[in-house]
Amino acid sequence: MIAEGATLAVLTGETEPQLEREILKAFTVGEERTFEQDPALAIRLLADIALATLSPTVSRRILRLLDDLTVITPPQRRSALETRRAHIHNPDRQRSAAETA
Repeated sequence: MIAEGATLAVLTGETEPQLEREILKAFTVGEERTFEQDPALAIRLLADIALATLSPTVSRRILRLLDDLTVITPPQRRSALETRRAHIHNPDRQRSAAETA
C-alpha cells in the first residue's frame, strides 16, 4: 500500500514520455487492498469473521471455564487467566495495547 500523494519514482536527467508510461503501468491503483497484493489480508478477514460469529453462548461458556480454572489455578498463574478474560470482554482494547507496545 502506498499513501495517496506519495512519490512512486524519481527520474533524473532527461525524461522520456514512454519511460514515464512504463513506470506508471508497473503500479496497480485501486480503492482497496486485494488478496493478491496482501495475502495476510485474507487470513485476517477470515479470523475476524470467525471471531464475530462466535455466539454469546460460546463466549459465556468460555468465561465460565475461565472462572472454574481460576479456582484451581495457583495464585502466581492467575494473571494469564485474568488477561484472557479481559481480552474476551474487550478484544479491541487488547489489540490496541499490543500494537502500541
